[in-house]
Amino acid sequence: PMERTEMWRAIANLERLPVAVKEEIAAELLKHIGSARGEGLNMWVLSRIGSRVPLYGPLDAVIPGNTVTKWIERILATEWKKPDHTGFCVVQMACLTGDRERDIHEQTRHRIRERVIGLKDGERLAKRLNEMLSLSALDRNSVFGESLPEGLHL
Repeated sequence: PMERTEMWRAIANLERLPVAVKEEIAAELLKHIGSARGEGLNMWVLSRIGSRVPLYGPLDAVIPGNTVTKWIERILATEWKKPDHTGFCVVQMACLTGDRERDIHEQTRHRIRERVIGLKDGERLAKRLNEMLSLSALDRNSVFGESLPEGLHL
């Protein structure tokens, strides 16, 4: 129901949570990978928790790239029921930052690139895996979960 959705959306936006707490939340979300539930709200929450580039939080609260690589490998091993949504979320967790602690393994990034290139926004998503790019307005709305009120900027 709506309360559950709002609870998860709130949790997803708590970027200052300690890494250990985020990993516990992710473990719960990863249980649903491969199901329609796992690719809807749960995938979006996982992508926020595992994002390489926080919207406002500190870099020391970003989950290490090695950990997120394992999550992504699990996601890549499944059939995507919502490929455009899942592709966007996976790229959020895999985008290139230039920081070896935050970046995921190159081989995994290559596998993601192969998987997303055929999607609706595949070229744009693949570009985020290869180049350090800032989020577009459209991407910010998808990451934030809704459009920001006029005049409010992140």
